[in-house]
Amino acid sequence: MQLAYLLPMLALVTSGALFPLTVLPEWVAGLFRVLPTTWIVGTLDAILSQTPPPAPLAVMWGLLAACALVAGLAVGRLHRWGGRERVA
Repeated sequence: MQLAYLLPMLALVTSGALFPLTVLPEWVAGLFRVLPTTWIVGTLDAILSQTPPPAPLAVMWGLLAACALVAGLAVGRLHRWGGRERVA
């Protein structure tokens, strides 16, 4: 149950929301830039500060939607439901 508290904090630390990724070693920042949470923070930062985003906003939102779709399909496929009965 404590893992539920750890995952959001891990997402905040690795996304650049708490501190800029430029203060990290380049190889660590490169790993963090691949994560979807970094895309969310970068997109929101560009919208709020009215600066150019790292990629066009339509591309960023499309990538985020694709990640959400893949995650939803994976959960639906891999989650072990309580019993044989499933809600249709």
